[in-house]
Amino acid sequence: MKFRGNCVLLLVLCQFFTDVSGIAQGRKHGDEGGSVRGAVNLPIGSIAAARLVGYYHHLPGFITAPGETDVLMIVVGFVLIGAVLGVGNLYLHLHTLPERMAHKSQKLQFEIVAVLGLLALIFFWKTSLPIRILLAATFLFVVGTDVMTFAYFYPRNDIMFNSDLSHNLNSIEKALKQWGMMNWTRSLIATIALVCSMIALHKYYRL
Repeated sequence: MKFRGNCVLLLVLCQFFTDVSGIAQGRKHGDEGGSVRGAVNLPIGSIAAARLVGYYHHLPGFITAPGETDVLMIVVGFVLIGAVLGVGNLYLHLHTLPERMAHKSQKLQFEIVAVLGLLALIFFWKTSLPIRILLAATFLFVVGTDVMTFAYFYPRNDIMFNSDLSHNLNSIEKALKQWGMMNWTRSLIATIALVCSMIALHKYYRL
């Protein structure tokens, strides 16, 4: 039995090193990587043994040798850039879908959607109270400029551009002075609205 066991052990050892030799000769540059490892212990005495170790390691083809161009990394970089641009384009396309649908219909519908969206942020967004206050102030200032435009400036525009210059010169000059003075006030209100919206966006990005 002992003799048979040693023979079997020798056969396994020979077969192992035959496989390793075959793998080492069959590998080429660009193939898949892998490693083979084996060890055999041969008892020499009651307290000693000889250990035979066989080892082979092959790096895969996508690992670039020193000094060569990493083609795989370049390809992955282009794929990543394309994926980011594609997903971003799809997101922006879906994000602007309601606005584009509103533009194709009546302009009043678009304005209603924008106002309702801003009011929803003001009254129902619970993330930050200061941001909601700034957005509410922006909304009030913007509405204030629109009210001034329709109630104050449009009538004077009608006087300045549609009146007969030869018969209404005094009225046109008066309307022009009033328009110029109140335009500074409207510009100031619009600037305050812009500052409030910018501060709100700054606070939002710092959350």
